[in-house]
Amino acid sequence: MAAVVTGMNIEVAGGPRLNKDEIAPGMLETPFVERMGSMTSTTRYPQELRERAVRLVLEHKGEYPSEWAAIGSISVKLGMTRETLRRWVRRAQVDGGLLSGVTTTERERIRELFARSITAPVRMLRA
Repeated sequence: MAAVVTGMNIEVAGGPRLNKDEIAPGMLETPFVERMGSMTSTTRYPQELRERAVRLVLEHKGEYPSEWAAIGSISVKLGMTRETLRRWVRRAQVDGGLLSGVTTTERERIRELFARSITAPVRMLRA
């Protein structure tokens, strides 16, 4: 995307002519992807916040028309996405035996066994 600066105006190829005052400082100097930020960035939430958020959903879901509505309301109040909180709730339900699935403990054990199965042939080749 090329930008041409003429006097007090900036013309972006294929776009409208903009006045310099309409553009944030440094906007044209940084590539678009850098300005956007990472779309795959991860945010680590404290374990206490995770537990509190899940507890709030499970305690108050009866006050909402659906569990999804409760998740939406609580996630906004606590500052996370709906999908993040939904995954935490599902994980807690599986770990608590309310839903079928692989528990966190089982998942960790599977990862451990998988890591061993990958490194075992390498160790055998080096011996």
